[in-house]
Amino acid sequence: MEINIDVRSHISKQFAFEFDKLKTNDVFYQKNLNLTEVVESISATKYTLETKFKVISESGLRSLIECYKKSGGGIWEAISVFV
Repeated sequence: MEINIDVRSHISKQFAFEFDKLKTNDVFYQKNLNLTEVVESISATKYTLETKFKVISESGLRSLIECYKKSGGGIWEAISVFV
């Protein structure tokens, strides 16, 4: 399944860090890009990054949600989550 999450600038670096720590083959950032590199390449101070993930299992989805929560995000902060 494809999951889209809008990540705001105030948690984007921590979210990328937490995502990079995931040890699973069940969640992939769009087109196998490196999320940390994408976040670090943004020069704006305030932004919303439209992220897209491919999730292939329930445990992968749970890992992605936990990663988002650990970074300071909450499901209520996700502008759009499509399953």
